[in-house]
Amino acid sequence: MQQHLEPRPDFRSESHSLSALTMLLTEQCNLRCTYCYIDKNAKRMSRETAERSIDFLFAHAGDEKQLAICFFGGEPLLAPDLLDYVATEAKRRAKEAHKVMVFSITTNATLLTESRVALLQKHRVGVTVSLDGLPEEHDRHRKLVNGEGSFQLIERNLERLVSLSPTIRLTVTPETAPSLQKSVAWLVERGLTKISFSPVFEAAWDEETLSTYYDALGSLYRYQVEGLKRDASYRVGNLFNLEDEMTSVMGRGFGCGAARKMVAIDAQGFMYPCHRFVGYFRNAEAQRIGHVASGFDVDRRGYYIESCHRSTHTGCGSGLFEAKVAPEEKQCTTCSLSPGCGSACMAVNEHMTGDPRKPDPIHRVFSQIHASLHLDHRSDLVPLRLPAPEQHP
Repeated sequence: MQQHLEPRPDFRSESHSLSALTMLLTEQCNLRCTYCYIDKNAKRMSRETAERSIDFLFAHAGDEKQLAICFFGGEPLLAPDLLDYVATEAKRRAKEAHKVMVFSITTNATLLTESRVALLQKHRVGVTVSLDGLPEEHDRHRKLVNGEGSFQLIERNLERLVSLSPTIRLTVTPETAPSLQKSVAWLVERGLTKISFSPVFEAAWDEETLSTYYDALGSLYRYQVEGLKRDASYRVGNLFNLEDEMTSVMGRGFGCGAARKMVAIDAQGFMYPCHRFVGYFRNAEAQRIGHVASGFDVDRRGYYIESCHRSTHTGCGSGLFEAKVAPEEKQCTTCSLSPGCGSACMAVNEHMTGDPRKPDPIHRVFSQIHASLHLDHRSDLVPLRLPAPEQHP
């Protein structure tokens, strides 16, 4: 594993152009998922705020050739008219500026009428769906406002959902971890073959549930390897991404593009480093980095750009193996697990520890689990993923 550190970059706000927005079209939602970090309220983005958001993106895009807008919420499909307006206007502006415009959406898929599917297809919107697999596991946390499970609404829209070729985002909690592999298989059997999973770091994990997660993830690795051997089309993205992350020099630099290349805009036009900050720190001025009407707060933006770089992170400790961890492993910049570690997420860091630069020890625990299992299965996974080498006489 490479130990090279990239040169310390320029953290000043004015040194970074913008390439992506996450727009909270509405903060309303028809679900009340127990693990959701977005506060549900009646606020909806006005057309004026949406237009100013588009203006802001193009004004700060600099030489960026491709720009992106992610439609978020709440549930963004509660505002299809606003989505249509933003996409249409952004494409018009991109054409004038000789830039490429791409769109994505994160949705719960309960509102996929024919007209909404047509709208997403019209603008070629990449779709990510929050769906937790097996009906009983999905309904455990993803509930309607009245407390009933929401899977029934997914089931009736399943054919439309498959037609969009979505990426399924499966959220893993201590309660649903035992069914991880079975939930993925259930999705695959219904034609949903692009899958990623995300543990809820801030959930109440303990030794027993972490052990269960380890076993479940091991089963998922074996399921994926077996699928590759059969030339099956399904892919659990995390299992492949970890290989890239753990062998990447860049993985030791910026954890993501938050505050630097992308910002999140809430329904009122306030800007945050990313969508998680909107949820974790709703109405908290300290986490805002500006407003679409007045521009960036360059000091706050600069602070979060710097905080997103691993060289500023203090490290999260020793995780599971205190006595066996060398001192250098306890700092992010020299930790062997750093490139593939969730400690780069400064929103989760600030939510859990009060400091965007200080990860919670749970990150190292999950990194140890992920790295251990990946190394166990790497010899099967990586050669099957790569194309066969050319044969020369």
